[in-house]
Amino acid sequence: MQFSTLAIPSLFAILAAANPLKTRSEETNQVENLSIRDNNGIQGASFNLQPANVECSSADAAALADYGVVLCGETAYRFAVNGSVADGYSLRLYKELGPA
Repeated sequence: MQFSTLAIPSLFAILAAANPLKTRSEETNQVENLSIRDNNGIQGASFNLQPANVECSSADAAALADYGVVLCGETAYRFAVNGSVADGYSLRLYKELGPA
């Protein structure tokens, strides 16, 4: 699979997981209504991407551990979150461009 970077103005680190030999497709979305539940580790996360009109969420702590990548429903988008209350959080967003 190929992934592209989503350029999102926010306080979170946005990193790309893309094949460096392929051309990246960039688009701009905003993260809205971000919620991260942390109880001695990330227990859940949810947010909306606009204007893509995509809702991303997971309440599976095991899936979110160690930058685990979680699907945003039945869309081409995926996300990973890491960090802590003390150190802050980082959010990675991915978009599938097509089969590898």
